[in-house]
Amino acid sequence: MRLLRAMVAVLALTLALAACDSGTSQPSPPPTSGPPMDSVEAFQAFSGLTIPATAEDVTVRVVGTSAGQPEYLVTFSAPSTALDDFAVSGGMQRPLRVITIPESVRERFDYRGDSSTGAAVAEASLPADGSIQRLLLAIGTKTPTSTVRVSAYKMPA
Repeated sequence: MRLLRAMVAVLALTLALAACDSGTSQPSPPPTSGPPMDSVEAFQAFSGLTIPATAEDVTVRVVGTSAGQPEYLVTFSAPSTALDDFAVSGGMQRPLRVITIPESVRERFDYRGDSSTGAAVAEASLPADGSIQRLLLAIGTKTPTSTVRVSAYKMPA
């Protein structure tokens, strides 16, 4: 009987060691739901803004978190004539053309340039969720193509 118990114990130990493997297999990645956080799709779903089809050189960066949600910084170039439609389609007001870029906007985008080629600013919360803030800075509004910067983040409760 002792021999049988010993054999069962050895068999159980062998099976346990086999289950542990020698580290040659890779663990399966966690399941994902939806697009990567730093994708255009994720930004658009979060911010309610749709990047124009005419946009070029689009970059989406997650620059931090706020209230447990990603904080986005998006840049792209687009025809200056598409700027108003971009903002309005996302529930923002038409961007206000400014001569001087407010310091708070400069800080948000770490922008040190001038506004001699035209600048526009818009800010609004997401209509469906007032805690989601969106800020837009467009440079080059007096030229055919503007460089657009958008920040979207969730305000802490």
